[in-house]
Amino acid sequence: MNDIPNYFEDLLKKLTSDYPENMTKSKNKVVDFEVLFEELTSVYPKETHNGRRLHGNLKGCKKTYEKILKSGPPELHNKIIASIKRELSSRITYDSFNYLKMLATYLNQEGWELYPEDTQSPHLPKHGQKFA
Repeated sequence: MNDIPNYFEDLLKKLTSDYPENMTKSKNKVVDFEVLFEELTSVYPKETHNGRRLHGNLKGCKKTYEKILKSGPPELHNKIIASIKRELSSRITYDSFNYLKMLATYLNQEGWELYPEDTQSPHLPKHGQKFA
Protein backbone atom coordinates (compact mmCIF):
# COMPACT_ATOMS: atom_id res chain seq x y z
CA MET A 1 0.00 0.00 0.00
CA ASN A 2 3.03 2.27 -0.03
CA ASP A 3 2.23 3.52 -3.52
CA ILE A 4 -1.35 4.51 -2.63
CA PRO A 5 -1.79 7.98 -1.08
CA ASN A 6 -2.63 8.04 2.64
CA TYR A 7 -6.05 9.45 1.82
CA PHE A 8 -7.12 6.11 0.36
CA GLU A 9 -5.87 3.85 3.17
CA ASP A 10 -9.04 4.24 5.28
CA LEU A 11 -11.19 3.84 2.19
CA LEU A 12 -9.40 0.62 1.27
CA LYS A 13 -9.98 -0.70 4.79
CA LYS A 14 -13.71 -0.10 4.32
CA LEU A 15 -13.65 -1.85 0.97
CA THR A 16 -12.04 -4.95 2.39
CA SER A 17 -14.03 -5.09 5.63
CA ASP A 18 -17.18 -7.11 6.16
CA TYR A 19 -18.80 -4.13 7.89
CA PRO A 20 -21.92 -3.99 5.67
CA GLU A 21 -22.73 -7.67 6.06
CA ASN A 22 -22.43 -7.44 9.84
CA MET A 23 -24.59 -4.35 9.98
CA THR A 24 -27.45 -5.44 7.75
CA LYS A 25 -27.90 -9.06 8.79
CA SER A 26 -29.98 -9.62 11.85
CA LYS A 27 -31.79 -12.57 13.36
CA ASN A 28 -35.27 -11.12 12.91
CA LYS A 29 -34.47 -9.83 9.38
CA VAL A 30 -36.00 -6.45 10.22
CA VAL A 31 -33.41 -3.72 10.01
CA ASP A 32 -34.18 -0.11 10.87
CA PHE A 33 -33.99 2.23 7.88
CA GLU A 34 -31.81 4.64 9.90
CA VAL A 35 -29.21 1.88 10.27
CA LEU A 36 -29.26 1.20 6.53
CA PHE A 37 -28.94 4.88 5.65
CA GLU A 38 -26.09 5.28 8.15
CA GLU A 39 -24.34 2.38 6.46
CA LEU A 40 -24.82 3.96 3.03
CA THR A 41 -23.38 7.29 4.16
CA SER A 42 -20.45 5.62 5.91
CA VAL A 43 -19.48 3.58 2.84
CA TYR A 44 -19.97 6.35 0.27
CA PRO A 45 -17.07 8.84 0.59
CA LYS A 46 -17.87 12.24 2.04
CA GLU A 47 -15.51 14.03 -0.34
CA THR A 48 -12.95 13.42 -3.03
CA HIS A 49 -9.27 13.79 -2.20
CA ASN A 50 -9.25 17.22 -3.85
CA GLY A 51 -11.99 18.36 -1.43
CA ARG A 52 -15.15 18.21 -3.56
CA ARG A 53 -18.05 17.35 -1.26
CA LEU A 54 -20.15 14.31 -2.15
CA HIS A 55 -22.67 14.33 0.72
CA GLY A 56 -24.76 17.41 -0.04
CA ASN A 57 -28.47 17.46 0.93
CA LEU A 58 -28.52 14.38 3.16
CA LYS A 59 -32.17 15.03 4.03
CA GLY A 60 -33.14 14.66 0.36
CA CYS A 61 -30.83 11.66 -0.03
CA LYS A 62 -32.53 9.97 2.91
CA LYS A 63 -35.99 10.39 1.34
CA THR A 64 -34.76 9.15 -2.02
CA TYR A 65 -33.01 6.14 -0.49
CA GLU A 66 -36.09 5.21 1.51
CA LYS A 67 -38.20 5.26 -1.68
CA ILE A 68 -35.60 3.16 -3.49
CA LEU A 69 -35.51 0.51 -0.78
CA LYS A 70 -39.29 0.38 -0.40
CA SER A 71 -39.79 -0.15 -4.13
CA GLY A 72 -37.01 -2.71 -4.56
CA PRO A 73 -36.36 -6.29 -3.49
CA PRO A 74 -35.24 -7.01 0.10
CA GLU A 75 -31.61 -7.55 -0.93
CA LEU A 76 -31.34 -4.20 -2.76
CA HIS A 77 -29.50 -2.44 0.06
CA ASN A 78 -26.75 -5.07 0.12
CA LYS A 79 -26.52 -4.89 -3.68
CA ILE A 80 -26.07 -1.10 -3.52
CA ILE A 81 -23.39 -1.29 -0.82
CA ALA A 82 -21.48 -3.99 -2.73
CA SER A 83 -21.72 -1.95 -5.92
CA ILE A 84 -20.35 1.14 -4.18
CA LYS A 85 -17.40 -0.89 -2.94
CA ARG A 86 -16.72 -2.21 -6.46
CA GLU A 87 -16.91 1.28 -7.93
CA LEU A 88 -14.59 2.76 -5.31
CA SER A 89 -12.10 -0.03 -5.82
CA SER A 90 -12.19 0.51 -9.57
CA ARG A 91 -11.86 4.28 -9.27
CA ILE A 92 -8.86 3.95 -6.96
CA THR A 93 -7.25 1.45 -9.33
CA TYR A 94 -7.77 3.63 -12.38
CA ASP A 95 -7.13 6.95 -10.60
CA SER A 96 -10.59 8.33 -11.34
CA PHE A 97 -11.72 8.91 -7.76
CA ASN A 98 -12.31 12.61 -8.42
CA TYR A 99 -15.09 11.70 -10.88
CA LEU A 100 -17.38 10.16 -8.27
CA LYS A 101 -20.93 11.46 -8.43
CA MET A 102 -22.51 13.27 -5.53
CA LEU A 103 -24.53 10.87 -3.37
CA ALA A 104 -27.83 12.43 -4.46
CA THR A 105 -26.91 12.01 -8.13
CA TYR A 106 -25.75 8.44 -7.51
CA LEU A 107 -29.11 7.57 -5.96
CA ASN A 108 -31.27 9.40 -8.51
CA GLN A 109 -29.41 7.87 -11.47
CA GLU A 110 -29.32 4.39 -9.91
CA GLY A 111 -25.53 4.38 -9.99
CA TRP A 112 -25.34 0.89 -8.50
CA GLU A 113 -26.52 -0.52 -11.83
CA LEU A 114 -23.23 0.56 -13.46
CA TYR A 115 -21.17 -1.86 -11.35
CA PRO A 116 -22.97 -5.20 -11.35
CA GLU A 117 -21.61 -8.14 -9.37
CA ASP A 118 -19.80 -9.73 -12.28
CA THR A 119 -17.55 -6.79 -13.14
CA GLN A 120 -15.04 -4.43 -11.56
CA SER A 121 -15.65 -1.58 -13.96
CA PRO A 122 -18.17 -1.14 -16.76
CA HIS A 123 -16.06 1.32 -18.72
CA LEU A 124 -12.47 0.35 -18.16
CA PRO A 125 -10.64 -2.86 -19.04
CA LYS A 126 -9.18 -4.98 -16.26
CA HIS A 127 -5.55 -4.37 -15.44
CA GLY A 128 -3.34 -5.52 -18.30
CA GLN A 129 -6.13 -5.63 -20.91
CA LYS A 130 -6.54 -3.29 -23.84
CA PHE A 131 -9.67 -1.42 -24.85
CA ALA A 132 -11.82 -3.36 -27.30
